[in-house]
Amino acid sequence: MAYIVIKRNKKREKYNIKKIEGAIRHAARDAKVGAAITKKVIHHVAHGMHKVYSRKKGVVSSSTLRKKVLSRLVRHSKAAVKAWQTYDRERKKK
Repeated sequence: MAYIVIKRNKKREKYNIKKIEGAIRHAARDAKVGAAITKKVIHHVAHGMHKVYSRKKGVVSSSTLRKKVLSRLVRHSKAAVKAWQTYDRERKKK
C-alpha cells in the first residue's frame, strides 16, 4: 500500500521517498549544509514522511506533500528551506 501523488500536470504516480530525499539533498547542498547534517536531516524529514505515506493508502497532491516536507525541514535546517524556496522562485521565472 502506498499513497498516490497527483502532480501539477494531473499525472499520478506512486509515492517515492527517493524524490523527497533528493530534493532535501539538493536544497542542503545549495545551502552549503555539511554532509553529516544533511544525512541527519534526510533521516528526520524524509523518513518521517515515509512512515506516513508508505504505510497508508490514499491520494495526496504534490503541493500538499511539498508543504509538509518544508514544515518538517524548517525544524532541522532553515538554510535548506531558504535554498529550496529560492529554487522555487527561480523555477517560476522560467
